[in-house]
Amino acid sequence: DRWVDQPTLDVDAAALVADGRVVSHRELDRLVAHAAATLPPATEGRLLVRVPLGRDLPGVVAHLAIQRAGHVGLLTRPGAETPAPWTPDLTATGELRSPFARLTGTPAHVLHPDLAVLLPTSGSTGSSKLVRISRSALSANAYGIAEALHLLASDRAALALPLHYCFGLSVLHSHLVSGGSVDLAYGDAGYTGERAANAARHVADDGYTLLR
Repeated sequence: DRWVDQPTLDVDAAALVADGRVVSHRELDRLVAHAAATLPPATEGRLLVRVPLGRDLPGVVAHLAIQRAGHVGLLTRPGAETPAPWTPDLTATGELRSPFARLTGTPAHVLHPDLAVLLPTSGSTGSSKLVRISRSALSANAYGIAEALHLLASDRAALALPLHYCFGLSVLHSHLVSGGSVDLAYGDAGYTGERAANAARHVADDGYTLLR
């Protein structure tokens, strides 16, 4: 949960490029700690927290804070309805100062102790379903990708994938645990025409090591 505790990680190095600024691992950890402290203790009942997860700083902070506090994140695309029958207890507000809003008085669900995240499928074969992901699976996925790709602190990913799908989330997690960084806004500019045909060259020209 606290990727910054790794002894080789440079906490003052960049972790995210988001909302027009560079956020260090130290600052991101501070923002996550603040957001996690606003959530009720998990010992009083684990809560389901909806996060409309776009490529922005408040969404990433909310997602990481939920994991740190021991609750369960229900990740959706911004503007999407919450899949039935999952009624969230809280929702992320998209604000750093007041990151969560309470929707229920008591926990609405009995959540499995290993459950960490509910992720939506694409819905390409019908209505979107939710995939259950455990805390150990999130960790194994992040460290496994970082090891397989030999990610370094100098690596920065240009994220073009949505964070509410498993691949985009894997890019975020693997770069954080490796001490690298992710540009959340790079994909917003889009790739059209010649830029789409030569995306890899443009990413290298812009100083990125990975396009995801």
